[in-house]
Amino acid sequence: MIDLTKLSSKTMTFISTLSVGGKSKRRCTSLAIAKVLAYNAILPLDKVTDLSNYFNLTLKVELSDKLFEINELVPIDIDAILTLTYNLYTYRYNQLHTDDVFTLVGKTTPVEDFFGITLSVNIDDLNTIKDNPLEIVSVVLGFKQLLTECSNMEY
Repeated sequence: MIDLTKLSSKTMTFISTLSVGGKSKRRCTSLAIAKVLAYNAILPLDKVTDLSNYFNLTLKVELSDKLFEINELVPIDIDAILTLTYNLYTYRYNQLHTDDVFTLVGKTTPVEDFFGITLSVNIDDLNTIKDNPLEIVSVVLGFKQLLTECSNMEY
């Protein structure tokens, strides 16, 4: 459980901003949290036969625990965030372990999706990111700070 008295005032302000807003704000929050989790998760050094199985066995429990703690502070959609985290993690994995970049060309034109992100992240989520860059960055920075403060806490 997160000890609120040990969080900085900046982090507490960040948490309070998460609880206000509509559907678009919640989606931005989910995407931003997923980005932080996916980019902090360790990738396998070698190719794995089933990335979904690898993710579920090695990362999902730890990520879920973090999300459950955050959910105590502010309601979040844990399942949606885990799905988005897996999608971004898959994108990172593909960048590391795919030899032929052209096998990654996604649903759009090669110029728009040279790195194949549309193979891992759906176009609606990419549009949300494109349309709300400041919101996404703000939540990414705030969530990174929250995770840092939580990792420094003694339970």
